[in-house]
Amino acid sequence: MVDHGSVASVSRFLSAAPLKFCPLCFLSVVSCYRFANPGPPVDAQTAPKQAWSRLAALESFRFRLRYHTATPFALGADFAGFWHKPDCEVWTGYWRRGDSLERVEFRAIGERQYEKTRGGWQRASRGVETRIFDQVNQVLAGKEMMFQDSTKKKYRYRFEPWLPILDPARQKKLAGELEIDRVSGLPLRVFVTESRERITQDPESGVRAGLEWEARFDQFNRAGTVVAPFVAEQEVMIAPEKKLSRAALGQTVATLRRRLERLNLEYRLERRCGRLVLALGRRTSSAALALLLARGRIELWTATRSSRPDSGLVVGDDVSFRVALRELILMNGQYEVKAEVEPLPEPRISFELTSGDSAVAGVVQNRDTLVALVLDGQVLDCARGIDRNRVLFTGWGNKETALVLAAVASSQVLTAGFRILHSR
Repeated sequence: MVDHGSVASVSRFLSAAPLKFCPLCFLSVVSCYRFANPGPPVDAQTAPKQAWSRLAALESFRFRLRYHTATPFALGADFAGFWHKPDCEVWTGYWRRGDSLERVEFRAIGERQYEKTRGGWQRASRGVETRIFDQVNQVLAGKEMMFQDSTKKKYRYRFEPWLPILDPARQKKLAGELEIDRVSGLPLRVFVTESRERITQDPESGVRAGLEWEARFDQFNRAGTVVAPFVAEQEVMIAPEKKLSRAALGQTVATLRRRLERLNLEYRLERRCGRLVLALGRRTSSAALALLLARGRIELWTATRSSRPDSGLVVGDDVSFRVALRELILMNGQYEVKAEVEPLPEPRISFELTSGDSAVAGVVQNRDTLVALVLDGQVLDCARGIDRNRVLFTGWGNKETALVLAAVASSQVLTAGFRILHSR
């Protein structure tokens, strides 16, 4: 029966309350309503099949994985971590082998994983130890889920598991339980034990006897994001080719950073012992590194083939191909450059006119004009002018150097290039 007097009292209180309290009251009412009306439950029969695809569709979730056994030898683990879409994970915890206890920390992104050691982060190919879905799938794959019971919040199922790490020969009698949230259909817990009896705990070591395996899931869509640690594959000590003022050095370093960012190359650039140290996330060839650290004055010239073998400028590494430069067509800032590397058998570098100079455009459009690609006074390659204000070079460099050249050509010219003092 509804107490009308109480309702009236509450109504009088709300109408008499200051306006500033109304938003708080409204939020309280809404939150209570959402809690009291969570929505219809998912189907109990299909929930086990859909639970893991529902989990993988989330932005993130937190997990805890722990297991232990005493036979055939003592083995255990206790990890806490989280998964972040699309395929990133963080694992932090312990491995127990016999009497030894080892702290482990992993980061995993795509096909790579990073393990934190005393020497820093080490990168390796990703294994099953950093894939929570694979860990669970080993236990549940192909198993029939038999409905056990339900509560207001969850469904419970039982199944006959197999633990390839803890019981590879399948000699133990194991029992498994799966718990799924009734409303969201998300998995909450997977638990495997050697028997349904109460497992005892050793008061001295704190390790529970028997076999157990458990995975728990929570913090759905609010577990966090994963950032890959930086692992240097190559370290290069560099110095400017000439002495620079503090301002000029700062500007030169800033331009070098922009080149590295255009390449999407992981790096760290820091001053050490009065020198600059460039640490790269992947190994770079000496040719590409020389390009990256060059002043980067890239020009297009009209040229003529030299008739004498001892005159003119050598084109690339071919001493038999020499040219004489005639007229400067384009220089940094007057063109758009693009490296075309896939799926072509050899890379192409295209320069497109952006200066709007019709006289220059006429030169470039002349198919018979020989155009030289010049970097800091050195002729890299030659091509014939083509239409649409575009010159295409196809006979120089590989995929790596083509991408570096495009990044250098798209940035400012350095006040001074860098020389390599040491590389390892």
